[in-house]
Amino acid sequence: MLETTFHSLTAVLIVMFMVAVGWLFGKLGYLRREHKKLMTKLIISAGMPSLVVNTVFGKIDLDALQNPALLFLLPALSMIITLLLGFIFAKLLKPEAKRRGGFIAMCAFSNSVFVGLPMNTGLFGDEAVPYVMCFYIVNTTLFWTIGNYLISLHNLKKIVSPPLVALAVCLPLAALGVKMPQPVVKLSGYMGNIVTPLALFYIGYALYEYGFKSLKPDRCMLAVMGMRFIAAPLIMLVLCKLFGL
Repeated sequence: MLETTFHSLTAVLIVMFMVAVGWLFGKLGYLRREHKKLMTKLIISAGMPSLVVNTVFGKIDLDALQNPALLFLLPALSMIITLLLGFIFAKLLKPEAKRRGGFIAMCAFSNSVFVGLPMNTGLFGDEAVPYVMCFYIVNTTLFWTIGNYLISLHNLKKIVSPPLVALAVCLPLAALGVKMPQPVVKLSGYMGNIVTPLALFYIGYALYEYGFKSLKPDRCMLAVMGMRFIAAPLIMLVLCKLFGL
């Protein structure tokens, strides 16, 4: 128990340290507002598609997993349920129009790689990676379609994004049994590794730019926290019990 607690605290501290580096770089002037666009482009257009390729062809062996269909079905069901709850809470709490889509998306989807992957490997070791990646594929697919549509204020053009294109290409190829050459998998691993630190640096800089006062919780933020930290895990736990996973 003590060892598990230590691993979980270590994983949290590693994430917080990288956020702190982003904040410090902002404070020292190493990161500026004009750098944000480049960071976003690197994450979305280079890192995320590479991470998708590396995940699908390098980290998931469906033949080695028990009940692989459930590992994709249950996350999808849980996200659909939390998405519907997000719509209900949005109707009740009435966030301002420009924040409504983001509020609903945050109720339904999670940072399954930026935070989830280091947390899970810290707690459970490398054997957790295939399970996190199955969750990540579902989360990424739904986020870059439904979530992106909601956040971009129903702009259909913004749904077609590099991570979604990478998923649309890689998943059918993997399902057909196509094997990606190892140099490509290795390269995509190197490229994909920029995502977590760069995203956490970005978050840290955003904290510097907007100030810690921007974290003052309002009722919408409290609702999102309740959804992600209480409702979502309970929903997944119930689904796992129902389906015997």
